[in-house]
Amino acid sequence: MTRSAAELQLEIQALRPDLDAFAGRLSSDPGEAARLVSLVITAASEEASQEERAGDLRPWLFGLMRAAFHSVERRRRLDRTQRMPDRPWNSAQVAVYALTPRTP
Repeated sequence: MTRSAAELQLEIQALRPDLDAFAGRLSSDPGEAARLVSLVITAASEEASQEERAGDLRPWLFGLMRAAFHSVERRRRLDRTQRMPDRPWNSAQVAVYALTPRTP
């Protein structure tokens, strides 16, 4: 079953309360949880406009949420490490830092 972009948007918005609850369990900071939900909805909307998705959206959206949370945490951890000039980075840390998106 394929959906139009408008139908996908409606389904994504219908899952918003579940995404809010999941983000709240991932992050203890309500502001960060709200940013995660916003990031996931934006990413899902952009990807949904490029291709039509079939099947249940829940696993896809929750997977995006988990990946976004881990990206944010990885970036935060790397930012803390970067502020410690006495600890040089290895090449793997530099590569991960370069590939991890910055949060708004």
